[in-house]
Amino acid sequence: MSHLIVYMTAENPDEARRISDMLIEKRLAACCNIFEPMQAVFWWEGAAQSERETAFIAKTTTERFAELKAAVLDAHSYDVPCIVAMPIVDGNSEFLDWIGEQTRAQS
Repeated sequence: MSHLIVYMTAENPDEARRISDMLIEKRLAACCNIFEPMQAVFWWEGAAQSERETAFIAKTTTERFAELKAAVLDAHSYDVPCIVAMPIVDGNSEFLDWIGEQTRAQS
């Protein structure tokens, strides 16, 4: 089983919390961390933009990522939300086992 950290951004802390709660309830993520609002600088619709947004991460497995991504895309307010999966190459084996246990599909 492979494990992932999924980096995402949201319009505000409330949206990040709503999406995080949904991911946990659906067992698509074992844990989510929400970071205080940050300043984002980006190119959009032909011009440089700057807005406050909230970053959050989810810990999951590669087996659950496609469903996690689909759920976030469905729940997100952005037209093009940031959803980026990064592999966990090593870590505390007990923690990684916990991620796997918490994200097992429920019957």
